[in-house]
Amino acid sequence: MNEYKILTDSTSDLPLEILKKFDIEAIPFTYQFGDGEVFVDKIDEEREKRMRTFYTRLKNGEMPTTSQINPGEFRDFFEPILAKNKDILFISFSSGLSSSYNSAQMAAKQLMEEYPDRKINVIDSLCASLGEGLLVYEAALLKEKWMNIDSLTNWIKENRLKVQHPNIIGSLKHLKRGGRISSTQAFFGSLLNVMPMSNINSEGKLELLGKKRGMKNAIDFILQKMKNDDAGQRIFISYSDCKSKALEVAEIIKKEFDAEMLVNEIGTTVGAHIGPNTIGVFYMKQ
Repeated sequence: MNEYKILTDSTSDLPLEILKKFDIEAIPFTYQFGDGEVFVDKIDEEREKRMRTFYTRLKNGEMPTTSQINPGEFRDFFEPILAKNKDILFISFSSGLSSSYNSAQMAAKQLMEEYPDRKINVIDSLCASLGEGLLVYEAALLKEKWMNIDSLTNWIKENRLKVQHPNIIGSLKHLKRGGRISSTQAFFGSLLNVMPMSNINSEGKLELLGKKRGMKNAIDFILQKMKNDDAGQRIFISYSDCKSKALEVAEIIKKEFDAEMLVNEIGTTVGAHIGPNTIGVFYMKQ
């Protein structure tokens, strides 16, 4: 079996220690406020500090824009690994939310002509944030069990739609600004104490599941969905600038499910579109 390396991007929102543990690298997206400095959403020791500044500016009314990763950047990301005679399995941010998957495919096609003895398997996760991260994590565990690159590629494609993404959205104004929902949806979602619920559908696109009155009803909705789905043995929770609330949700879920739990913050790429005070719960449907 040829040696291969799992790669992903910064929207997977996995903690740095997990990337290091499994020797996974994440190519970063970028963002900026207005015409100002371009920031790199890199998963490193400074990410927490950058996110605090990012969400503070967001809450103060500044509106960031995010940039796609272009084929040239993917070439620079992939080529050093190919040069070490390793194959690549790249798990991408959902093609329903970004064109970066297409850019990765373009770069892979070019490089395969230059490195005909190597493999670059580019996979559309159809997931976002720790949904993508969960898929990467599961893949890393299977790689440790000596699953080869093609078998693992097939496993991911067969199981990616099992990843569930129920989210409690803090505010819909950022989704409206990005054109992901209508003005009418944003209006009804902004009513007093109404918690808009969202998910990622089978095309990897964000969809609204409805609205719940108050946080308790929103959490109860997620718990019921998890029970109906027979949530798997790992449950990941992401949040945008609301850590204490996310930890409270994690404690509630722990009482209902005996599962491995990970809580980590939503990065700037996804955060730019959903804003602060969002909580996402991610698990694999059985």
